Amino acid sequence: MLVFNFPPNAASGAITLTINATNTRTLTPELNYVGRGPFTVEAFDSTGQPVTQFNAPFTLTVVLTDAQLAGINRTQVAVYFWDTTAQVWTQIPTTILANGRTLLIKLNHLTEFAILAPKSYELYLPLLNK
Repeated sequence: MLVFNFPPNAASGAITLTINATNTRTLTPELNYVGRGPFTVEAFDSTGQPVTQFNAPFTLTVVLTDAQLAGINRTQVAVYFWDTTAQVWTQIPTTILANGRTLLIKLNHLTEFAILAPKSYELYLPLLNK
């Protein structure tokens, strides 16, 4: 679940948000998508014109389910944005609440986002007997 919290006067007037799934982008080998894949968030004013600048930062709250977090280290989950210049996912400072399922981030723009976590690996060492 995604919840956007805009402070008063963050935009010049009423806005409408749209959230759309986007194509899966290539991940670095150490990252996995958490929950669904990437998504784009866009804002439009009352005349349908895109809103690209905000007067104040706003908060995005992401609530994940236990099923989405199965097998993932909850302390390493974060929200990323797609850097169109570098063509990589860039981590946004993310606060993880005590329940381990709720992420909070401060934003000042809308773009393509993803919830990512490092892949977990299991290491098996051989048992040597003498």
